[in-house]
Amino acid sequence: MAQLSKNTLDALLHDPPQLKRMLLYHVLFGDVRSDDLAQIEEAPTMEGSIVAIDHSQGLQVNNATVTQMDILADNGVIHAIDAVLVPALLGELE
Repeated sequence: MAQLSKNTLDALLHDPPQLKRMLLYHVLFGDVRSDDLAQIEEAPTMEGSIVAIDHSQGLQVNNATVTQMDILADNGVIHAIDAVLVPALLGELE
């Protein structure tokens, strides 16, 4: 989230529903591992939108590059990315 502008971050912090929406845009349903991501081109998020999965230059989710995969956690699997994903309807915050 440090990549967000101060204005964007301030706007999100003062609008909890929008902040929740942005955070849920980073979460997929189920136990999605790198093997699963390699087989799909898009995935629904818990926010309700779809993210694009691109395999042409490594692994990307929308415009974010996956930098670390399959970090197992108690409540799921984490894939680290190098950018903040912004749902289309929140794009005007940037």
